[in-house]
Amino acid sequence: MNDGQRVELRTTDGAGPLVASASGPVVPSTSPDLLHGLVKLLGEGEPVLVDISGLQLDWAPAAEVFVTAVTAVGGWPLARLALFGADPSATERLRSCRVTEAMPVVATRDEAAALVRTRPARLSRRIDLPAVPGSVDAARAFLRDTYHRWDLPERDDAAAVVAELVGNAVVHTGTAPRLRLVLDHTGLRVSVRDGVPGTISVGRGLRAVARRSRSWGVLHYRDGKAVWAHLPSGRGRPPALTAVDEPQTAPRDRPPATLAAPRRRRFTTADPEQADAFLRTVYGSHTTRFADTDLSGYHLEYDGVATRRFGVEHIRQSADVESLFAPADALVVLHPLAGSLRVSSRRDELSAEPGDVLLFDAGTDVRLVSAHLDVEAVRLDSAAVARVAAELTGFDAPTLPIDLCRALSPARAAYWRAMVAHLRRDVLTSDEVLDGPLTRTALFRGLVATLLETFPNPAVAARADDGHGRGTPATLRRAVRYIEEHAGDDIGLADIAAAAGLGARGLQLAFRRHHDVTPLEYLRRVRLGRAHRDLQVATPADSTVGGIADRWGFPHHGNFSALYLRTYGRSPSMTLRS
Repeated sequence: MNDGQRVELRTTDGAGPLVASASGPVVPSTSPDLLHGLVKLLGEGEPVLVDISGLQLDWAPAAEVFVTAVTAVGGWPLARLALFGADPSATERLRSCRVTEAMPVVATRDEAAALVRTRPARLSRRIDLPAVPGSVDAARAFLRDTYHRWDLPERDDAAAVVAELVGNAVVHTGTAPRLRLVLDHTGLRVSVRDGVPGTISVGRGLRAVARRSRSWGVLHYRDGKAVWAHLPSGRGRPPALTAVDEPQTAPRDRPPATLAAPRRRRFTTADPEQADAFLRTVYGSHTTRFADTDLSGYHLEYDGVATRRFGVEHIRQSADVESLFAPADALVVLHPLAGSLRVSSRRDELSAEPGDVLLFDAGTDVRLVSAHLDVEAVRLDSAAVARVAAELTGFDAPTLPIDLCRALSPARAAYWRAMVAHLRRDVLTSDEVLDGPLTRTALFRGLVATLLETFPNPAVAARADDGHGRGTPATLRRAVRYIEEHAGDDIGLADIAAAAGLGARGLQLAFRRHHDVTPLEYLRRVRLGRAHRDLQVATPADSTVGGIADRWGFPHHGNFSALYLRTYGRSPSMTLRS
């Protein structure tokens, strides 16, 4: 029911393209009226210019109404639409909904008129087909017509994929399929939605789809499913990647773990398929299941900044969703701001509500079940976390072993939430600050240090003091004890590290931090002290300087004498004679 708000779409008389002005708030109750008006204008077959300076796009997915209208009329070039007059806030909304890729969005009417006939960077079309065998031929014809309208050469691989997906929907579900085509700079996405929920059987036909596609998968609805395939834009042979229904057997087609510079991304959509496609570019391969039957009010909002080693993200999703993610090389911290969340790993399952903070290792299959979730997420590169943890604690391992866990206390959880809020509010909003590589390094080290203090982990456990070490890590005390007990033996760095339970690099860092020397320098100091003690109790009649030096691992007697003189202020021979 309309809540008293309204949106108006008025046309202006004049030669050339149709010109209209839109005003009022675009909200769930007024969006259908605007959509109906746009479809009516575009249906006349003439280019349409819309002045949106009076339009309020505060509702997150409001801007998508323009793309929906173009698609409903048959897509470009049957529908040509250009927008002008948007203020900076509205322009950002249009950009986050990818409207700027689907039509010109410019400042003035003249610019809109000049660009309205140009082909957009992102094109989409769809067709509803009947549940009859002839739909396969109709789908092929629709694809040929689409390539003709988009002025592109026909592709045999696309025709084969369309035929297979439409044929599967008709034969195996007996329901009327909807075929959808979306083309952008990454390639062609083909999706076919049917009316029967459940998993799919991967036979010869779908394996052929996998061979022709960069990736493919299934989006699950409560009342059906959409099988999709993404074909690369080039004609070269695509990489041998396959995405199937369950991500534990899917390829790791996630994005690269490192980025050369900070990347800020905002995305909003009311389209579940576009939401799933976007989230794959962020989180890699996963399976999504929507529990809601009615998704008319669905929308996703994403706002994130990613650097080479960490990402901080805010995600809102207005539906009950289950997601199963394939492994990724990251530690992930989640804290809900609204809604509820349940996270399951192979070992454990935890629930979270606003105020809770959870940590998990994404290196194993992880299942997330959320209900109208509003969540902040921090992702950290696993190997980079381990390196900083080794520097801070001496715990040296390729990755930090982490189980699904909560913050150690409400106070620790509150500190983590406050730190992330500070980053999002005061730091990540500034491109000037983020452009500094030293600043990014300091931010990452701060995140890792806070993570180590907030959640249970073996790195902090390794530093646990037994009450006698005056703050020295237990691993380092084991190393020192081993050196003291075996100074007269033929030992090296690997032996000391093994005794301490550390890697060689972690041992080096621990000795530097607490003794300001390397482990082998510390060993040499101990051996020199033992040699000094022997020189003090020996006499020239029964011992020689060279013999004592050899006994404690100083085969070069000249170097031994120089080191002894620097350390004790006298020559070793003087100590022996005295």
